[in-house]
Amino acid sequence: ESVKTSIKHLAESYGAIYKTQEKRDYFGLRDFYHLIKYLSRNTRDNPITSEIFFKAVSRNFGGSPKDFDKAMECFFGLTIFKEWKPIQEAIASRPEARNSVSFLNVKDNIQDKDARHLLLLTQNNAGLQIVLNSGLFARTPLVLFGSDFPADCTDLDVYLNLQQIKNCMASGQGIILIYQDRLYESLYDMLNQHY
Repeated sequence: ESVKTSIKHLAESYGAIYKTQEKRDYFGLRDFYHLIKYLSRNTRDNPITSEIFFKAVSRNFGGSPKDFDKAMECFFGLTIFKEWKPIQEAIASRPEARNSVSFLNVKDNIQDKDARHLLLLTQNNAGLQIVLNSGLFARTPLVLFGSDFPADCTDLDVYLNLQQIKNCMASGQGIILIYQDRLYESLYDMLNQHY
């Protein structure tokens, strides 16, 4: 099947996930849109392979470990691809995956110039060291830490951080934002994306 011929099944699968999700609007139209965009970009009117389909679903609906299986069941159950666990095991067993489909998704996302902006949630700062030491980035990314000190919360500070982000985007350098809540509204305006 091509993306055009499978759009009905994909929409039905998305509808099932959307209606039954526990956290309201955790998965939204942006996820479905990027699923279709990923499939279109990676098939170019050729038939969708089970591996490309698995990657598309896991990259766009695999953000929550407890929702991962449910998303896979919905999407694979309503399409020609019925089994997804063997595909997951095959991908995770590759040396570059380091036994984790999630790791490979993060790596592919960072290397894909057309991918969505990546948001990784961690419970502590150990995640930063893991990301930096994992070899995910070709160049060391810029790390911008936020601060609650009054001198660090000025409009000038926000402007300077945004300027650094623009410079990194222009040069293709990765950026890691930590505790940068003050920037989100400005990023929304600058990138026309909601964070």
